[in-house]
Amino acid sequence: MALYPLTAAGRQLAQREAQRLQRDEYWLRPWREESAPLPAVADAMLSDEDWLEAASFAFAHRPLAAALGCLNRLLMQADMPLPALRGRLQGKEEAALCAVLQLTGRKALQARWRREAADALRFLDAARADALRQQVAHLQFF
Repeated sequence: MALYPLTAAGRQLAQREAQRLQRDEYWLRPWREESAPLPAVADAMLSDEDWLEAASFAFAHRPLAAALGCLNRLLMQADMPLPALRGRLQGKEEAALCAVLQLTGRKALQARWRREAADALRFLDAARADALRQQVAHLQFF
């Protein structure tokens, strides 16, 4: 996808998304056949945007593929096992994870990923995680 800004707000959006892509490129490379011509830097710090994106994954319906960067950074910060989420982000196949974790299928695995992401957010900052859960819930029904 390409962004072509027509306004000042569009230029700000394009710049912000270019920075986000550059920040997430390290985590996206293993998931794509082609890499963007950007330097790959393993940034481990969780930004405010990462917190919201991880909360959108944990407490709403944001897809795993759309949250790879922030979830990897979240797992780097959270000193917890989180076997389902860590396993998938490390490239383990979904069927293998379901077998090892004794889950009945992809839907159960996705629910486990979301629960583990929520647990990691709460582990790092329970009050912030709860506030973001409420914010995301409010945005879902806007």
